[in-house]
Amino acid sequence: MLGVEAGALLHVAAATVGISALVATSPVALLTIKLGGAAYLLALGIAALRRHDGGPVTDGAAASACSAALLFRQGLLVDALNPKTAIFFLAFLPQFIDPAAGSVAAQTAILGSVFVGLATLSDGAYALAAGAIAERVRGSRPARRHLGRASAAAYLGLGAFIAFGSA
Repeated sequence: MLGVEAGALLHVAAATVGISALVATSPVALLTIKLGGAAYLLALGIAALRRHDGGPVTDGAAASACSAALLFRQGLLVDALNPKTAIFFLAFLPQFIDPAAGSVAAQTAILGSVFVGLATLSDGAYALAAGAIAERVRGSRPARRHLGRASAAAYLGLGAFIAFGSA
């Protein structure tokens, strides 16, 4: 969740300095980001298929730290490579910007940061709820296997949708 929100902050920074506007007007740049994001989701799906065999869950501080860093990086890349996030900030934030009220860049940065802060709170609540449910499932090897396959299918499905979708 924190990786996704960090990726959103990258989009806020890009919108603040005008990079999002440049990317949004370049079909080649949008296609490149779109295909990069799709490829990354497909790679995550394939890795999830290989990893989730329902075997024993490893415990330990090193595995936990590595896992947290990996999850952060994955979330960051998924959001950073999502062109729809860039377009969202480009389309959403200007509605609330008043050029007469001061620096447009400062207003964009503040509004974008407030949005990411609120998203962190709501996404954090979802993550905590999912963590509580995961604690109950963790002891069941068949449940772990089914959830692993379901997450792999979600990654693969989203990657294919992004790669081959019209939007």
